[in-house]
Amino acid sequence: MQHFTAKYHRPPSVFSVFAYDGARLIDSALKAVDFHIEKQAEFRAAMMAAKFASVRGKISFGKNQFPIQNVYRLEVERDKSGTLVNPIKETMAEAVRDAYVGQCKMP
Repeated sequence: MQHFTAKYHRPPSVFSVFAYDGARLIDSALKAVDFHIEKQAEFRAAMMAAKFASVRGKISFGKNQFPIQNVYRLEVERDKSGTLVNPIKETMAEAVRDAYVGQCKMP
């Protein structure tokens, strides 16, 4: 986060974090298959393994390929310098799966 803030002179938005994690996920899967994207099954398995350091904490995927992740309560406030920030105040739920995972027909 410090690198982002230093470059863009603002804290990252939640959308920036999602995009960053998405790029890191793809990068980790590409490296796992030595950049042989044609190894589709291996690449897909590497994507599902999600072996990268997410800025949101541990991420894994359900069988329907939606992320399993914690849900946090955030509050917008000003830090000591007066900049608006959105810190985590509480973990509301851990390892949350989406509501439709039970209806997924994927193997």
